[in-house]
Amino acid sequence: MLILENLSFSRNQKEIFQQFQLQIAPQTVTCILGSSGIGKTTLLRLIAKFISPDSGLISSPTRSLGMFFRSHVFFLVSPYLKILHGSVRQLMWNG
Repeated sequence: MLILENLSFSRNQKEIFQQFQLQIAPQTVTCILGSSGIGKTTLLRLIAKFISPDSGLISSPTRSLGMFFRSHVFFLVSPYLKILHGSVRQLMWNG
């Protein structure tokens, strides 16, 4: 399980996350939606440990997380996830 506990992060004196909590169970699909500039990519960079939080804990059962961009969609990939087919809209609709 991916666990974020009390995660705080700021950039250029702007607070992006304050005491943020998140748990994602293995083998699940999680969609992160939000307006531009709200911190979606920053969250994924924190999870992938490309950047460090100001405080809080990020724990994951695996160290080998990869990331890639495709058509303005950002993916965080774990070797333990099943390969998904279809558009984001189809995946959200089908659960």
